[in-house]
Amino acid sequence: MFRDRRSPSAIAARPPLVASEMLNQITITEGELTTVVCPDCHTWRVVRKGAVTPHGVVDRTIRPRKRQPEDVGKKPCRADVGEKRCPGSNRPVVIDISPDAWYQRLSEGLESTRGVTVPKFHVRPKPSAAPAITQLDPAPATANSARRTYETHRARCAACVGKKHCRDGERLGADYLRLLRREPEQRRNRALYEEVHAASERARKRQLPNRRAAEWHRVDEAVKGADIQRVEVLNAAKENEELVEPIFAPVVPSTTLHPAV
Repeated sequence: MFRDRRSPSAIAARPPLVASEMLNQITITEGELTTVVCPDCHTWRVVRKGAVTPHGVVDRTIRPRKRQPEDVGKKPCRADVGEKRCPGSNRPVVIDISPDAWYQRLSEGLESTRGVTVPKFHVRPKPSAAPAITQLDPAPATANSARRTYETHRARCAACVGKKHCRDGERLGADYLRLLRREPEQRRNRALYEEVHAASERARKRQLPNRRAAEWHRVDEAVKGADIQRVEVLNAAKENEELVEPIFAPVVPSTTLHPAV
């Protein structure tokens, strides 16, 4: 049988925790230990002899002590791991409700909050960071760039003299020859692409007037109807003297005017 060594004076001199006032923060079950949420550290603790069992809480302001060679095999104390006694330890707990009544009131509280909708919070996604310069894909090598790289290497390498090459110089020379052999084929492909693109642009320019004419033909009747309706509304407003005169100013002449001699 567990024996609690606490004396009556060890009970914390703080207001007791009443079970009927904290239904969802206490568990009262027949034949099991009663647990309660400590209001100071917000952790579940066992209730023994009408009080919260003593427990510790990690204090971020306490710097843990480094383990020394002589501490091997010893259990670290609270000060060593940055832990201190929680002020909610030994706080009295008053059980003023039976397990059945506690369960019934807890169920009623859950039923009353069943239809409550929890607000949804939409977190804006953070934009991904741009890749570093070293992570970017380099531009495709050409025969000219490979030749410049090869010549720069030969100018700086002491082993690349005459027809002799080092391992890197031999690799750079092979890359230059490979790209040089592929250069005519790439030029033909580039010229073919430019020719096809130019042909498609010419075809689009030829089709543009016809397409614009077809678009205007589709809306021609609607535009004429809108113009007629606008003129009728303006004439009716003019007859009822609802418009100011500048709106019906003389029209701009469509014929060329010549000054009198």
